[in-house]
Amino acid sequence: MPIPSSSNRGVLGRIGASQAGGGAVSTITSSASSVGGYVTATTVSPVGWLGIFNTGRYVTFVESGTFTAPIAGYYRVRVLGGGGSGATINGTQKRATGGGGGGYAMGLVWLTQGQIVSVTIGKGGSWVADGQSGNAGGASSFGAYLSATGGAGGVCADSTALVGAAGGVGTGGTLINASGGKSGSIDANPGSSATGGGGAGSQLGNGGDSGSISGNANNGNAATGGGGVGGVASFSITRGASLATGGAGVAGVSSLVLGGFDLLSVGASQSGNGAVNSSSAVFRFPGDGFAGGGGGPSYSNSNAGAGGTGAGGGAHAVSAGQASGVGGVFGGSGGCAVSNSGIAPKPGYGGGGGGLAGPNGGQSGGGGDGLVVVEW
Repeated sequence: MPIPSSSNRGVLGRIGASQAGGGAVSTITSSASSVGGYVTATTVSPVGWLGIFNTGRYVTFVESGTFTAPIAGYYRVRVLGGGGSGATINGTQKRATGGGGGGYAMGLVWLTQGQIVSVTIGKGGSWVADGQSGNAGGASSFGAYLSATGGAGGVCADSTALVGAAGGVGTGGTLINASGGKSGSIDANPGSSATGGGGAGSQLGNGGDSGSISGNANNGNAATGGGGVGGVASFSITRGASLATGGAGVAGVSSLVLGGFDLLSVGASQSGNGAVNSSSAVFRFPGDGFAGGGGGPSYSNSNAGAGGTGAGGGAHAVSAGQASGVGGVFGGSGGCAVSNSGIAPKPGYGGGGGGLAGPNGGQSGGGGDGLVVVEW
């Protein structure tokens, strides 16, 4: 039977469970000026946008349920697993890694009219208390057609070297199967250290890793930002004074002073949030496209910056009671290595949670939940 072509014959969005929103994707001008009576404009397209499929109708599942095919034909299905949560450890000179990003599968599935397909949504790994490894994210699936496992949970230790958590894996996709990004590893040298969560797999390929930490320094904390989509990683650290990196952006890796670039080549400054959507496009559902900048790192009494769509959150490496940056949709949250209690927040869909290391309590980041999108 023929595969239907994409078209723009109307858009009717329908969201399953608690997810809100909907509408057509469009690329809007990001800047405009008037010259000689004419308006000139620059258009920036989001990365990963695949266009409207067939009739433009779709449904997004954020809770498990069933899908009943309204027509006979091909359906474009996207499946995302849940992200793993980061580990938590309290005390000086300790270390914890973030969780891995969720796997991803996308493919064309032929269904008959009225056919019922079971949909399973994997939740992100839940946050953990002191001295515990993170929890793996749950697997998502669309019947027996496509599935994506969740990212592994982060690990922690007093002094031994740590390997970062692996990302989930997508299977069954006829268009793409992608793995989630890994969380960064930490060597055995002393120094309070925490790595961010990995980015989720997507239509752009494997998710980006969070940066790793190495080198010998007893006088400072070290933490890395979360990974982004499309294999974009956050910056790795060689220990020195207290150091933190920004989250990965959709257009570039981060640094010790900036979040990774968005589509306009802008990086968030220290403690600044990355651009949520530098393309000004309207996304129909999470993961429809990506255009975010990475969150900036924090060295002060301020939380690290949040990442935009497809981008990682910034890391925090100094002050008590502060939080690392939350990852955007499909992005990992930043790691948090602080002088007292801190928080590594839960990221957006599919991202890995950041690890947390600090003397007096705190909370690692839970993983982002999975989802399933069906278009026809």
